Amino acid sequence: EQRVMHVIYTLPYQPLGTPLEVPLDYALNGRVDVTISPISVDGAVTVAGQSVPALAAQGGETSDVRVFGGEASAPAGATLRLELRGEISAPQSASQSGSDSAASASAAPTSAVSRDLLVGILIGAGLGLVLLGAFFLVKDRLALRSPANSDGPLAADKETLVAELAALDERFGRGEISKAEYDSRRDQLKKQLARLMRG
Repeated sequence: EQRVMHVIYTLPYQPLGTPLEVPLDYALNGRVDVTISPISVDGAVTVAGQSVPALAAQGGETSDVRVFGGEASAPAGATLRLELRGEISAPQSASQSGSDSAASASAAPTSAVSRDLLVGILIGAGLGLVLLGAFFLVKDRLALRSPANSDGPLAADKETLVAELAALDERFGRGEISKAEYDSRRDQLKKQLARLMRG
């Protein structure tokens, strides 16, 4: 089965060398293309230790993309590794001139990096909140169904819990159970009832 995979990363960048390793969950037998922007950033690309060659820049003289590509073969579990290095600079065009050109060149990469970083942080925070909510939801569901929260079969509904509370009150009133046992069991039943009502 053929698969096309497009992967986009935003990550902190160190000009002296920023490694990025992408695990390959599937066996690879085909073409690998990697583009790096801006073109001032150089790099090396390997798949399972095999070097992926650099290709000519795309788009002519105004291109701002460095391209690596070639055929590669690797088993599932192998790693695609990028080693990025070099200063980030703005793309240069023939229409830029004088102080306007210098100002645009210095401001563009900073704003682009800041915007990408902010987007990455927001996406990460959103995913974190979703995972945290799912964790607490699953935890509550498991706690509700846990045998540790009942002395016998799991309570099926609110009516059953209410009936158990009433029976517990009657047993305590007749002196069949101690005050400590009564309080402990009553607290368990009230907690289960509260979870059911929230659900």
